[in-house]
Amino acid sequence: MKKPIKVLHLSTHYEDCGVGKYQEQFLEHMEHAKIDSIENKFFGYSPNKTRLMSKDGLSIVLKELQQELDSFDILHIQHEFSFYAQDEFVKFCQVAVESKKQLIVTYHTSPAFVIKTPHLGGLGPRSILHFLRAIRYKRRMVARHIKPAFQADLVIAHNQTTIDALVAFGISPQRIKKLQLPVPKIKEYEDTSQEIQGALRTSPSDVIFCTVGFMHRFKGLFDAVKALRYLPPNYKLAIVGGISPTSDDHQIYNKITDLVADCGLQDRVYITGFVKDDVRLDKLIQECDVCIYPYDKTYYAGVSSASMNIAFSNKMPVIAYPVQTFVEIEQSSGAIELTNGFSYYELARTLKTADLTTLKEKSQDYAKAESYSVITHDLVKIYEEVVSN
Repeated sequence: MKKPIKVLHLSTHYEDCGVGKYQEQFLEHMEHAKIDSIENKFFGYSPNKTRLMSKDGLSIVLKELQQELDSFDILHIQHEFSFYAQDEFVKFCQVAVESKKQLIVTYHTSPAFVIKTPHLGGLGPRSILHFLRAIRYKRRMVARHIKPAFQADLVIAHNQTTIDALVAFGISPQRIKKLQLPVPKIKEYEDTSQEIQGALRTSPSDVIFCTVGFMHRFKGLFDAVKALRYLPPNYKLAIVGGISPTSDDHQIYNKITDLVADCGLQDRVYITGFVKDDVRLDKLIQECDVCIYPYDKTYYAGVSSASMNIAFSNKMPVIAYPVQTFVEIEQSSGAIELTNGFSYYELARTLKTADLTTLKEKSQDYAKAESYSVITHDLVKIYEEVVSN
């Protein structure tokens, strides 16, 4: 019998992190599907821990990584810019190279959003100083977050925008592979939640649309509230989620509630607050009629949204702004309805005209076609191809 390919995963895991949950589900599906050709294990230290370590502490971790990697074929690193505060990513990649093991890196955010090209704003001393600092910052970020991946046998990205950015920063397109962001298993529950229904639904004709996930300035929450002013009174908004424990913008909660009060929409908006439990999150979403994603054009051009996949896994109709990653989904599957521009007026227009019954059917079809059970096999093929080359 052929020996299994042994993959050591360096990632957040078993903690409150979307990237960690993403990778955990791949490993769970390989186990449940009894894919004997791959043997997986998470490295014991999460990037959320190593980024806070002293140099001495990190040195100990690197030695442990080298020792453990000795019995594996592949080191698979999940990359998110917030995971690596200094040069930890550089050193993790070096361990794989020095150990002569195959290295795979998955990028979850386009580097083009984080690493900007500096522009000289003027000829004054301050402008020149700012420009020079921006150049140094870019060089440091490229050295810490991009150049290590030059050594990777394969780089994985979830959308074309991220792929284009990686190529622009110098990674060979022949070493990049697109892997669809998988949809979690469709959720079915015997008991239901009445939290949102009790707060908002007063008539069978009510239409409750919701946002999903942590409150963030790039998620269009203000547009979601403002859209209510152009919708009939039977349209209500549920903001499903609260402030992330690691957020740097705690004032957004007050700003949203101030906007709700200023617009006189207190009876038409309900905010669940932070939802820690995934089962509760699913049940809250299932109380609504449609999920909306009025996301920022620039930021989400390079980020594939796991929160949209939560909508698909709960068989929800989806309406979104025409962010590039969402355009890719619409063009390939027709699973979502895109607004005609990045405007809360257009969001309101689309909410009024969308065929929610048809969108619900398309959502279910997409959830099956792009499920973890399907995409896991694509990842297995990637591991097999990397080892065979």
